[in-house]
Amino acid sequence: MANRFVLNTISYHGSGAIKEIPGELQRRGYKKIFVCSDPDLVKFGVTAKVTDELDAAGIAWSLYSEIKPNPTIQNVKDGVEAFKAAEALTFTFHGRAAHACNCPENGRSALDAAELTNIGVNYLREHVDRDCYMHYCYLNGGERPNIVPDYAKLWYMVRAYTYAQMKEVEQRVKRIAEGACLMTDTTVEFETLGDTHDNRLNFTLSRIVWEAMEAVGTPCFTEEETAYARQIAQHAGVPGFTGDFDTRIVSADRTIKIDNGSTDLADVSQVVPTINMFAACFAANTPMHTWAVTAQACRPSAHRGMRFAAASLALAGARLASDPESLAAVRAEFEKER
Repeated sequence: MANRFVLNTISYHGSGAIKEIPGELQRRGYKKIFVCSDPDLVKFGVTAKVTDELDAAGIAWSLYSEIKPNPTIQNVKDGVEAFKAAEALTFTFHGRAAHACNCPENGRSALDAAELTNIGVNYLREHVDRDCYMHYCYLNGGERPNIVPDYAKLWYMVRAYTYAQMKEVEQRVKRIAEGACLMTDTTVEFETLGDTHDNRLNFTLSRIVWEAMEAVGTPCFTEEETAYARQIAQHAGVPGFTGDFDTRIVSADRTIKIDNGSTDLADVSQVVPTINMFAACFAANTPMHTWAVTAQACRPSAHRGMRFAAASLALAGARLASDPESLAAVRAEFEKER
């Protein structure tokens, strides 16, 4: 049965969901559809499942298949555990343009400032905690090689195990950029795009959800599903990704595993007890933010993993709703750790 839910747009999930697409489009009065995909989903026939339904319904469509993981701004334009605290921000450098051959002495290179910033940050990596990360990319580095760039822009992400530590590293990175401007006689503007906290763990709640997972029982995956995942792993060619599913239910024994990712759920965990639950919806060690996740997410194995997660959370929720002592214990730990 297909299930329908509305956020800022409409999505379908569940068995037969793809077949609901033509009807939804016709109800909206759409005449031609722009289908977004990526080369590997086209290669493995995932995209065709949608376009075949459009063809059968007589709905015209065009395909954009160059979507990339973690897309750049240009890509967007073309296609019209314990989580770390993180912040995304941009550095915009301003200099003075000049002809790079006739009068370079008149120029003040914004690109030089950006490059010196990145050099400084790369030296900084040795002198921060091993759980701190700095990622960056260039958004703009000039328009012509023979013109001293008067404008350059960097996009940075800073991560750390705690929010306070992340903000400290952020300030050090900003000071490096300011130092780069002193060296190049340029200026820099900072813009924060957003940030997230590290998440607060609640072991009492974790134990309740773990007991619910044990009661529901781990999902089983068929030989056909494993064979498909192994085919994906072979094409991905990533060490450690073999296509085998991890069906263990790990005990909530107060062991903390530091996750290198970040999530806005961590912000929620600052005000109410939360749980980070992971269920196997694709093979173990599948590289995140890649086509290999997408190619497995449409399979029955992924739906089975989601149903397991939903049942486990529902059972845990029912226990908390019916057992005031358990709920009080969760809240007590949360208040104690404030």
